[in-house]
Amino acid sequence: MKIKIHDRLATLSSSRFLNVLSAEFSRLVFRRRKMLKELMSIYKIDLDVQAENRILPTECTCTSVTTIAGLHLPDPRSLIGHPEFETSTAAGYVVHFLIVVSQILNTSLRFPVVFQASRSMVINPITTEMLVALEGLGHLNGNIAQLRSDCGLGTPNKYSTLENLHSLIIHLTTEEYAFHYVARINCYFIAATLCDFCTAFFAFIPCL
Repeated sequence: MKIKIHDRLATLSSSRFLNVLSAEFSRLVFRRRKMLKELMSIYKIDLDVQAENRILPTECTCTSVTTIAGLHLPDPRSLIGHPEFETSTAAGYVVHFLIVVSQILNTSLRFPVVFQASRSMVINPITTEMLVALEGLGHLNGNIAQLRSDCGLGTPNKYSTLENLHSLIIHLTTEEYAFHYVARINCYFIAATLCDFCTAFFAFIPCL
């Protein structure tokens, strides 16, 4: 009889625990979406800005530009002819953007980055070479592609830096099941945490 009561209590306790866990996950998703929306309002990405509407005077031949916080960041293959102070600052914004997104999603970036405004750096983990963000746009695009892959998205054009970043955030803030992919990123952390919690939790069941 004691064994049956113990098993029943364990079943009820585990069911209650799963309900609590599900509610906490929903709150976590809500909070993550709220923070991502706030990030987008700070570093607003515009994909089709007319050249004459840019914050800084037009110094390139682009007729339609992509901007982050009002600064133009062109395709990495088309940097020639663009003012370095504007593009390097925009690249620094992307670095900071990626750092915040990776922290919100609780994941690490393939290519580590260091935010220092227009002098932000990208690190190649294999060679340990440090590149100025503007020179390491290829690595930044690799980080964006990695985050998109972690969230179940492909990256058809890896050179479209701001377009890819923008569609990633839109996906995470609008798609209902977007964070189910993100959960896989944290699976080892969650498993370890749950293991410790369950061990302590069920240790008290005999006392109920």
